[in-house]
Amino acid sequence: MTLSAILFTVSAMIVAAFQLALVAGAPWGTAAMGGRYPGVLPPKARALSLIQALIMLLFILIVLTRAELILHDFYHLSVTLIWFVTGLLALSLLGNLATPSKIERNIWSPVALVLLATAVVTATR
Repeated sequence: MTLSAILFTVSAMIVAAFQLALVAGAPWGTAAMGGRYPGVLPPKARALSLIQALIMLLFILIVLTRAELILHDFYHLSVTLIWFVTGLLALSLLGNLATPSKIERNIWSPVALVLLATAVVTATR
């Protein structure tokens, strides 16, 4: 289970770094938000990317806590929250599979699958 939590963390950090790069002005809009904004994202979309990055960091905290690697005082809360994380990751996978952006689908669907699988393994240990 520690391995799954670490793999989750690495994968989620990649997602968070990508989102933060979008916030900073990286011209990768085709690979995010359904490809709606090719190139640099407009300010409102950048704000959404920042929120997404923060959510991923929160998910990391929940998964690592559930794996008993950090924040031991919050373990009992993480037992419930991990299922919230898992549900949102399942929706994320569906969204990535359904996106009209081929590049987004090809890059992020496998990552979303890894995130979901490792969260499930961590949740059910």
